[in-house]
Amino acid sequence: MQVRKQHIKNRLVHVICVALACSSVCCSADSAEVVIIDSMSGLQVSGGKADAFLNISIPVDFPAAQDLAVIFPLRTQGGIRGDSQTVDGRTLLPQEWIEAITTAYADTVVEDAIQRENQYEDWRLVSVRFAPCGPLGHHFGQSPETLCWPQVRLVWQPIMEDLMVLWTRPFFGDDRAIHALYHVMPESGAVASLTEVQGHLERGGELSTLPLGLYDTFIADRDAALERWIRLLLDLRTPGQPLGKTLDVRTELNTMDSTVSGEFTERLNRVLSVTALAEHLFDLTSFSLPEGRDAPQIDLWSFVAFDMGADGELQQRTLLVRSPIDGRIIGDAGLDETVTMTGADDELASWRQEGALAEELTSFVVFSADTQPFLKETINDPQQVLVPNTSCASCHRLNETRFDFHMLSHLEDNDTTIAPRVVNDVRHEMQWLRNALGR
Repeated sequence: MQVRKQHIKNRLVHVICVALACSSVCCSADSAEVVIIDSMSGLQVSGGKADAFLNISIPVDFPAAQDLAVIFPLRTQGGIRGDSQTVDGRTLLPQEWIEAITTAYADTVVEDAIQRENQYEDWRLVSVRFAPCGPLGHHFGQSPETLCWPQVRLVWQPIMEDLMVLWTRPFFGDDRAIHALYHVMPESGAVASLTEVQGHLERGGELSTLPLGLYDTFIADRDAALERWIRLLLDLRTPGQPLGKTLDVRTELNTMDSTVSGEFTERLNRVLSVTALAEHLFDLTSFSLPEGRDAPQIDLWSFVAFDMGADGELQQRTLLVRSPIDGRIIGDAGLDETVTMTGADDELASWRQEGALAEELTSFVVFSADTQPFLKETINDPQQVLVPNTSCASCHRLNETRFDFHMLSHLEDNDTTIAPRVVNDVRHEMQWLRNALGR
């Protein structure tokens, strides 16, 4: 396992060098007065000094941790609901998506728990992640620091009010969530280069085999998308309101001033209405406890995942684990990964019997409580493990409370769980962005 880790780290050093050498992102002391308006959303960034990063005025304290992760307090009245409108006339969380997810759970231990315990109106946005350049490939040989794209990631959860569970809970997060990931496009709209590079990587290609013309076009398009992504994040900031330097409830939401929190929520809603569009969804995952609202006693959770189909509808996909070294498939949980606090999915566990794959699979997937402490550091490190390189449950089960499978959502009536992997991801993303800005 140590040899594999060193191999990954050696690849990463090369990847970072390529990213910094090839990126057109830079910063300069020369500046001019500018006012920038997003033509698609109508959002404006206040006039100021423009860095050489295209034509954006970037504050010296950008990025802060709360720029990249917006966390709502559990006791949020109103907030952003699933039926919030997008610019294309749809909703942020279409009801048909809930129906597709519910159908996928029908053949799992979850069965019809969502139908029994929740209504569409219960689903609320509990957190948002803004990733400056999410990897497009499956392994570190595919240059995840360069072949990447700006993202917005929404976490939805049913939040119940005045719910009786042993006693009356003013606010209670049901033990299930939906994680929807979108690519953020440049103002000009969708670009062919992103699709072409994704196809190249899906076929096993790497940066070195990418056609030169496509690479140049991709980097230009990626940086244009990153420019828009940065402008939208800056527009979310409240003038004169410094953001917290650590992951926590967003400053504007952690206040008794309903005007401040309401205005921020409206700005966030507008940003999501132009970025979280169904045609730009590239991954959607969900986990759920079966009916009963008693996680320690029930001790079962199922995970399911979806792609956006060509017909615009969610299509369930199998849950694969890929090697972080070469991207080959080293595990397959089937259409659902079902686990306990200490036990792994049976179908995925059967892959441990494959001699050639067993060592690598057990190096990146938790199969028992005994191995969890040894794998915790590896799985929580975005420089050793990309999302496709481990299983859903392995990443979700690394919180201090054994029955807390949340990453950036609520366990019952507790404050937001901020999983170790989220902390490390945000730290890594902040460093990537600072490098890109020459800071």
